[in-house]
Amino acid sequence: NRFFAFILLIILLPLFLLVSLLIILDDGRPIFFIQKRFTDHSHIFRIYKSRTMKINSTNIAKHLLSNHINYITRLGTFLRKYSFDELPNLINVIKGEMVFVAPRTALYNQNDLMTLRVATGV
Repeated sequence: NRFFAFILLIILLPLFLLVSLLIILDDGRPIFFIQKRFTDHSHIFRIYKSRTMKINSTNIAKHLLSNHINYITRLGTFLRKYSFDELPNLINVIKGEMVFVAPRTALYNQNDLMTLRVATGV
């Protein structure tokens, strides 16, 4: 997994740099959105994503926001639609914090989801 992620990151580096430049032009810095997540063993790690939401947006799950579309940058909709915001996840795979195919990592404050996953053995 790690080796393949490293090779993939090298191959996708031009796209990665282009997305980073577009984020800076669209809404400034930072380029990355870094968020605490749970691993499959309930350890906390920091996940890297390309930032798609405006600076100083609230750090909660979007389904809990009354109108999350107001927080997304102009470029963010496109990045999310085509999953370009997930490119920095390759860094997490290289670090051994994530794998390519697994359940979505839970937010650090999604205790209800973590409890349900443990109860069902996911």
